[in-house]
Amino acid sequence: MDIKSLQQINDDKLEQWYPTMKEGFPILKEKLEVLFRNFFKVAVPNF
Repeated sequence: MDIKSLQQINDDKLEQWYPTMKEGFPILKEKLEVLFRNFFKVAVPNF
């Protein structure tokens, strides 16, 4: 799974993305918890 965040769009509509996470499946619960807290800025759901 690749998760990226949009950094900017220039005048020509070109997008610059920053990689946030790249993981294969299955993804560890601990890595998902960090992703929810730090990237999505939401409470971690009960897994």
